[in-house]
Amino acid sequence: MIVLNDYHSAILLVGVMVISSKISGTSQSPSGIIVEAVQGSDFVIISWKYQESAKFYRIFFKGFNSMQGNSNSPPHEVGPMQVYCLADNTTCSYCVSNSDRDVSCNKFNKNYGAPLLESKLEYEEPVSIKVEACTHVYPDSCQSHNEWINYTIPAGAPSAVRDVHARPLSSKTVEVTWFPPYQTRGTIVMYTILYKTDHGMKMGEEFRRVSRAIITGLSAKTTYSVWMTASTARKEGAKSNIITVQTYEDECVSNPCQHHGKCHVDGMSYLCNCLRAWEGANCEIPESFVMQKNLCIDTGGGNKLPFQTNVSLEFCSGKCRENLSCKSFEYGLGYGNNGTFVKSLRRHGLGICKMQGVDATERVLIACNYDYYEKRTPVSAGSISSLPYKALITTLALMFLLQK
Repeated sequence: MIVLNDYHSAILLVGVMVISSKISGTSQSPSGIIVEAVQGSDFVIISWKYQESAKFYRIFFKGFNSMQGNSNSPPHEVGPMQVYCLADNTTCSYCVSNSDRDVSCNKFNKNYGAPLLESKLEYEEPVSIKVEACTHVYPDSCQSHNEWINYTIPAGAPSAVRDVHARPLSSKTVEVTWFPPYQTRGTIVMYTILYKTDHGMKMGEEFRRVSRAIITGLSAKTTYSVWMTASTARKEGAKSNIITVQTYEDECVSNPCQHHGKCHVDGMSYLCNCLRAWEGANCEIPESFVMQKNLCIDTGGGNKLPFQTNVSLEFCSGKCRENLSCKSFEYGLGYGNNGTFVKSLRRHGLGICKMQGVDATERVLIACNYDYYEKRTPVSAGSISSLPYKALITTLALMFLLQK
């Protein structure tokens, strides 16, 4: 039989109490937990209500990479440790810094001491946090029934929009182009173009996820200052450099009429007087075939290329074949810019070559970036699309059915 004196009994009681406290831990979980990103995505501050019974805390942290890249990867863990609490014992907090930036929680606030935790922090990406209260520095003294708290780092303010350019399109419209900011700090949801005259009010127009926009409703022969901002879902970014642009005096200054058409101001707009063989609002459409001067080239018998103009398609197609010296543009045949015959030009148009000179000494063909001779095919009176022909077909079909 072992008899313990009062001294040994006291030592045994203290030991049992220490072991019991290590096993049981604190019975109260931290409450009022708040997670907040600070200075963009440089820091994540975790705060909670002060607990008198908890002298130490353990922090678990999952960044986006550990949550998405490998769901089985363990979270970051620090503690049990003492943390920074306010002097009035109302709030305690802990700081996590962005490992991709040259930042430190201790430099941000000298009260945040070791051990310090770093993790990859991205705008608009989720993180998860768990805080455990502990009675001692032993991990088994921590309350371990806390739930994970999910938090998404909000978008920040983008840097300035890059390479903003503006050019006039008419007396009332300006085209603006740009490149996205170097630092988007989240998803760009809107671009704002702001503009004003020297003595006018600032105006703005919003555009979503584009890199080109047209500003309308401007005044003629007026100089505008133009600048831009980019915005995420939460914040508007920095201003771009300010540029200036002047609208045209009238609509014809921009030379909208193509193929040597003549432009005339017509009230608030303009009209194009097109040369023969071109039509459309801007003289951009070749006229129908009957109105077009067609071209055949006879290359046989020497270096000079005699030209024949004002001939019909039937004339060219009947005369020009691939095995003959005369070649027709109308069937995708022609000459390249070096004078070499090309057999595989675009067959849906009349070729990619056009005549540059028509005098007796210089007759050169150059390549075009578009179908210079492409034309609409006119509908003749005897074509299948004419109404009398359709009516005849319908009548014959009905007679055939009645005879059956």
